[in-house]
Amino acid sequence: MSESNGGGSVDNGDGSTVYGFARLSDMARVDRAVRTVETVQAGPLRQRGRGPAFPPGHLVFVGKTNGAINKGTSGSVDLWVGSTSSTLAASSPLVTLTGVYNRFADAASGKWVFVVRFLWGDELFALEC
Repeated sequence: MSESNGGGSVDNGDGSTVYGFARLSDMARVDRAVRTVETVQAGPLRQRGRGPAFPPGHLVFVGKTNGAINKGTSGSVDLWVGSTSSTLAASSPLVTLTGVYNRFADAASGKWVFVVRFLWGDELFALEC
């Protein structure tokens, strides 16, 4: 195996090559990009200049409550995915977020909500009460 200093690449000797980074900031940038792609593939709602403005870097999901979630309590939300708003459907396989905290108004079962993933956990923003 040959080494390279300051980024570049390393030949593993088995036909594969590993690419390095000259700066940690480059590695962090690529890590953020990969995480974003993996997250989008998992089905979150991506911001397109519409809807509530959430802080950058927070994941936003769209879904329906699968039971009443009253103000000040936590509950579960089934995620919905689609390439457009008219093609939204329950995720397959079904993905359910549990422990989603409702800081605001009571949300009945089966209602549309946004779930924002903060550093401290998931919080519900009721769109339909």
